[in-house]
Amino acid sequence: MIENVSVNDDGTIIINYTHNDDLILEKCLKWIKNIVLDPTTGRFTVTYNHDTNATGEPTTYTTYLDWINNVDFNTNNGTLTFGHTHGADTIFTNAIKWPSNISINTGVTEGEGNQKLHITWNNGNELDIGNPINYIMDMQVNNNNHLLVKYSDPARRQ
Repeated sequence: MIENVSVNDDGTIIINYTHNDDLILEKCLKWIKNIVLDPTTGRFTVTYNHDTNATGEPTTYTTYLDWINNVDFNTNNGTLTFGHTHGADTIFTNAIKWPSNISINTGVTEGEGNQKLHITWNNGNELDIGNPINYIMDMQVNNNNHLLVKYSDPARRQ
């Protein structure tokens, strides 16, 4: 009959019987004794209950976990830089695009351009979009009392 069962820190199980024949199962149970995670470096260390190194110290099993610990956004060129806990930074050049200037393409002098919206993006790209924006540049009445209207849209001026 079993009188007592005990478990040592190293995982050894000792079963005491009433007839004094003890059963010892050395280092039979293994469990995690300690876990340490360094959030700055991503170092993840696990120590078990009965592993020891050559000097008798607990053996640790170490790996490095990688996650993003900071994000930097450069508003001048739209570059995103992801800083990692372990390893090199990840850089996305021109990752975010936004209009840096919006104007009407009127050309060098008023009425010369195509009168479309001209968008300049933060990455240097430029684009004319939409239909010409048409507005009255000048109005006059001629000798025959006809109203003359000069529009900004080049197609209407032709």
